[in-house]
Amino acid sequence: MARHFATTIASIATAAVLTSTSGHAQDSYCQGLRARILPNHLYAASCPSARCLVDLTRPGATLRKGGSYRLLLGIGGDLPPQSVVLIKAKYMNKSAQPAAKPPSVGVRREQIEFGCNPITGSKRAEAAYPKQGEASVSFEGYDNYHRLGFASVDDRRKLNRFHFSYRSERGCRSTYRNSNEFLLHLPGYQPGFVARSGIRLGATTSYAFAAEASEYRNVLSYNEIAVRLTGYERSNRVTACVSVDVKSRYDMLDIDFVDLQRVLPMGTRQSWQVHFGGS
Repeated sequence: MARHFATTIASIATAAVLTSTSGHAQDSYCQGLRARILPNHLYAASCPSARCLVDLTRPGATLRKGGSYRLLLGIGGDLPPQSVVLIKAKYMNKSAQPAAKPPSVGVRREQIEFGCNPITGSKRAEAAYPKQGEASVSFEGYDNYHRLGFASVDDRRKLNRFHFSYRSERGCRSTYRNSNEFLLHLPGYQPGFVARSGIRLGATTSYAFAAEASEYRNVLSYNEIAVRLTGYERSNRVTACVSVDVKSRYDMLDIDFVDLQRVLPMGTRQSWQVHFGGS
């Protein structure tokens, strides 16, 4: 499956499922372990102590299957004071056969301290959405919303609440302005006007869901999909940290991180493949 991201790590050992995390400046894992986190390295920790930290970029690094971990990403480069990070996680078993349709998409926004009112531009904190767990939307609704701008009433309501506005270097900015980054396959495909009208009316299906689209066939092999919005407020000019909880459940996890505010050079869009082994 084609990736948007520059960095891939292979060979760690089986997969996982995202659960909720604080995802903002008060993240206890990032705060407690920041001094040990290198830019553009992915880590796993089973507790917020240095003794629990595993650098997953090291050759042969492994995690125990069945364990409970938080993944931490060190973000390097010329960072803005604060930014929103999109995390897309796709879970699968090695022996999985493509399903008849893709799984639903679980979405969650962590609490963000640097949100803003899109009308007045004034700063406001954005509470986590939903308050617990995640909101589930159909894969087709998620894709149509971010690719074409429409979805069913229920999916649209949830996704409207999932997205928010935050204070950026360019003023109050909506996460939806980066809608293409949220796509889980075929990010470059946009149907024309006639096709869009047919899709909206249900008379035709987007090529993004066609049997001959190889990326879509990959989507059908996913067991679960989870999408998160979190953020960072940097501690210095060249390093920041975001984290997300995972629990082993499947054999493989593909996880992508996108800093929504930056014009991303090599190394700042990152994709990692994580495996878990043993028990």
